[in-house]
Amino acid sequence: MARELKPCGTSAAYRRHLRKRQEPCDACRAAARDEKRAQRAASLDERVPLPEDVPVRKRLAELRWQAELLRTSIVWASTHSPARLPSLSKERRETLAEIEALGESSPESEGGALGGFLSGPLSLVGGAAPADRKEA
Repeated sequence: MARELKPCGTSAAYRRHLRKRQEPCDACRAAARDEKRAQRAASLDERVPLPEDVPVRKRLAELRWQAELLRTSIVWASTHSPARLPSLSKERRETLAEIEALGESSPESEGGALGGFLSGPLSLVGGAAPADRKEA
């Protein structure tokens, strides 16, 4: 004995249309859309409240991504468009300063690997260390 098919205008009929590779009718589309909205609303109600520091962590992640993107852009600009270097460098410094202001120290704010190489004990270039430059 076969089961009775659900009439059009239900989410079951919408799925049946899709299984049979048919274009769903408007009533079935509306029923499927309403069911999906109800599922989303129910899942939003069940969510656990986020800790207060989540916006800060999100901002830090965005800033880290932006700093990396700017670093890549600086490398590209150094060979393809040197005129853009000053503005990109300034923007990257500002981004790193904001990261530091949010409470995360960044090795790049001390000059990165190049800054460490140039100011290290085997430095080929004389001058103040990064920490000394901050005080000046």
